[in-house]
Amino acid sequence: MMSLQPNNIIYESESIVKEILKPLTRCSDIHYFCYGVNYPDTRGFTLNSNAKYYESWFFYEIPLCGFYLPNGWTCWKNTFTKKQKEVADELNIGDGYYFVKKNENFTEIFAYGTTSENTAEVYDFFMNNQVLLRKFNMYFIENAKGLIAKAKMNLVKPLKKMVVTPEMRVSMQHDTVASNQFFTENTRPFSFFSDREAACFRMILKGFSNEEISNSLKLSVKTVESYISRIKSKLQLSSTNRNKIIQWAHEMGYVDTSMIDC
Repeated sequence: MMSLQPNNIIYESESIVKEILKPLTRCSDIHYFCYGVNYPDTRGFTLNSNAKYYESWFFYEIPLCGFYLPNGWTCWKNTFTKKQKEVADELNIGDGYYFVKKNENFTEIFAYGTTSENTAEVYDFFMNNQVLLRKFNMYFIENAKGLIAKAKMNLVKPLKKMVVTPEMRVSMQHDTVASNQFFTENTRPFSFFSDREAACFRMILKGFSNEEISNSLKLSVKTVESYISRIKSKLQLSSTNRNKIIQWAHEMGYVDTSMIDC
């Protein structure tokens, strides 16, 4: 168990992060935000809208995701430990996503979460608003310059067991194996899809509109709609809403960074 120092930047930053988050909260169900930086020597800092949640990572020695997640978007559902899920529920932090950006000398982690009452719609928002969220990342960094500069002067070194490599993570979480296997061409649902259907499926999960898919694959919009209709049929989805495909993928645990570009 590790306790944070009383002068940790997390306590000063909580109210400021909440204030910077307000514009995003007003246009979405996102009520939780976190910005963290990890360095090669494992030291780092975190600015978080919920200090108690950050404290719990050290109290329960929860592995820090910036050390094992790849670049891009990852759903929390695919990473949370049982204890982390319990703490999040207690603090009314629902489902959410990480965005990891690996730079040459440091890794940035952005995390966005909804309340526990709104988890059913969260994947829809995240999958369709990645551009907005990236813009918010830049907005946050610009408005938190002072905090970030101060945090860099007071880095925290986590316990050794909190620093988990990607290889160690795979052995710790057997349930992620099935999710990773899903993304190979020989597994369901790709084994059911034609090449064009598979391409459309991937782009839907990346948040592309029918018109964007049409332009990218050099197909007519009508042809794209036909492929999407076939995808729904093969997944046994009766609704005409294309977001049901995203919902299906999310519920099956298949929305992760393997499908979504940085």
